[in-house]
Amino acid sequence: MPIDLSNYPPSWTEISWQVRFYRAQGRCECIGECMSRRHLEFVQQQRKLHTFMTRCPAIHGLISPYADRALTAPPVVLTTAHLDQDPSSDDTDRMRAMCPNCHLGYDRRLDQRALRAQVKLLASGHGRDIGEAGAGPDEREDPGEHA
Repeated sequence: MPIDLSNYPPSWTEISWQVRFYRAQGRCECIGECMSRRHLEFVQQQRKLHTFMTRCPAIHGLISPYADRALTAPPVVLTTAHLDQDPSSDDTDRMRAMCPNCHLGYDRRLDQRALRAQVKLLASGHGRDIGEAGAGPDEREDPGEHA
């Protein structure tokens, strides 16, 4: 899916390349913060083998280790995730190279947190939808006052 580069720093392509291929050496940097079922299953398998590797094994250009059908699966294309969800930031300490599985899992977790916070706000009565009954000041006035 193409991204709108107008929200990103002018040197985004270089920054992203540095994160994915220089720092990460072409390998997903996720260490479980994505909470992806497949990543967590990989970590459990490693613990059974007494190798406590938690970093995702996905490598750019190779078939995903999470692929259900290795013969038809496309190769991994690393992406750069903004851990602070600020695409305008150029701070590489707040970015991580991630495979699509981990990047989507990480963003999904953040989206769910934001949704829970919004629902909590609405439930507390502090957030009101414009179309909600009783939201306008005119509806609170006594209709007999103007007669």
